[in-house]
Amino acid sequence: MLGLVGDDTILLGHGLESDLRSLKIIHVRVVDTAIVFPHRRGPPLKRALRNLMKDHLNKIIQDDVDGGHDSLEDARACMELMLWKTRGDLQKTTRRGAS
Repeated sequence: MLGLVGDDTILLGHGLESDLRSLKIIHVRVVDTAIVFPHRRGPPLKRALRNLMKDHLNKIIQDDVDGGHDSLEDARACMELMLWKTRGDLQKTTRRGAS
């Protein structure tokens, strides 16, 4: 896996701290949706990825009745959330600049 991750690679995920620790990876370009979308009561509480998707994008994920965990679905959800957030932030910045 380390062959796939270079200095310019951006690691994106939700609650990555324990995953990176388990893999013994230290990386400077990390985007963690659990940090970008903080819990209203602050750390150490984290909002569930499932709830973030429902609240911000009105999409249901992790709806498998067997309780399975689909890492590809989670990865796609993180990407969608960050695209949504980035677009919203860009629009706010553009509006402020036009004022």
